Amino acid sequence: MNLNSKKVTAQLPTWWSSLLLFFMILSATSCRDHQQPPLTSIHPYFLAGGSFEKYMDSLSQSSPYAFSGVVLVGKDGVISFKKAYGYADDEAKTLNTLTTRFNLASVGKMFTAVGIMRLVQEGKLTLTDNLGKFFPDITNEKTKTITISQLLTHTAGMGNALDDPDLKGKTLNHQQQFSILKNKPLLYNPGKAYAYSNTGFVTLGAVIEKVTGRDFYEYINELILSPLRMTNTGYYQKKDNYPDMAKGYMLDKIFAPTKKIETSDRVGDQKGTAAGGAWGTVEDMFKFTHAIVSRQLLDDKHTRLLLDPILAEQEPILNPDGTFQYEDAPVREGHKRGLGSETIQFNGINLSGHTGGIFGYSAVFFVNPETGYVIVSFQNVDPEAKNRAAAENRFTRLIKSL
Repeated sequence: MNLNSKKVTAQLPTWWSSLLLFFMILSATSCRDHQQPPLTSIHPYFLAGGSFEKYMDSLSQSSPYAFSGVVLVGKDGVISFKKAYGYADDEAKTLNTLTTRFNLASVGKMFTAVGIMRLVQEGKLTLTDNLGKFFPDITNEKTKTITISQLLTHTAGMGNALDDPDLKGKTLNHQQQFSILKNKPLLYNPGKAYAYSNTGFVTLGAVIEKVTGRDFYEYINELILSPLRMTNTGYYQKKDNYPDMAKGYMLDKIFAPTKKIETSDRVGDQKGTAAGGAWGTVEDMFKFTHAIVSRQLLDDKHTRLLLDPILAEQEPILNPDGTFQYEDAPVREGHKRGLGSETIQFNGINLSGHTGGIFGYSAVFFVNPETGYVIVSFQNVDPEAKNRAAAENRFTRLIKSL
């Protein structure tokens, strides 16, 4: 796989590109003496009342493109700043709070990745195991050769299960979903390119069910959610009527660019999967992130395998006929993948974690492994509709003030 012949500059598509850049530069200037009490090693910018809060306050006031959601920053297991902005229900004027649940979208892939890495750590599977070992009835010979490592790094050649018409409107466990997807044509030969794949993570969910003999949701609950007391996180459905669930909104960019459109119907009532779609709060996600970096969920070796960037992302080439070329596609500079995680690199600083987005929701959590800083941000207004230039201008002014 040739990932170095061409490069493209990374363009983070949402307002939080500015937030992440700001966070990375402050990470580089923060105190790194972990022997001190936690709060004394946190840069003043990240304390309540500091410049970071002022920055977020300014984003929340840029109507009609105001930030709506919850943001948290912490370090060494201690939360230094957390604040909610905007409305969980715009029509009822119900405010977002620190206990508001948001759709995590693809951030939930990290639950799956940790689940797989725990099975690797326990010797119940290996990263080089292929799908043919677990599902010998696969008829597509190339699919049989796909390895666990390729699924985790989005290099298996699988597509997007969320768009598959054979799954629409069906309530299936992961093995049942995979039975529908397993013989679909691949986008490219396994291991020959990178292409973000929800199908690959649904497949990992099927592997978990096959290896453990248990339901995916039960496994994730007993491994992660229950022991970490992530009581406000789960794979909910609208019909479950859980409290404090934020409605998602998009802006009608064409006909009414200042009007919010509620997106519940577009998100649907489908239960989240191993590819994403769980619901949760920022404080629960902080617990999860701290459990990763403090080696509560995996030992040091497998935590490093999870977080360390090993592969550059690629940007598929759109052909004149509307198809995509994946092999030898240009690299997204500053964007890499670990075995299940996502890493953004800027100014020599790595942020490892994951991002997610679905109609009306966006989610991001990152940790800087060197300093221990963690940032979690959940949002319930479509970030693509944000006034990106205004956010970048605010960011620039803050950087100049350092």
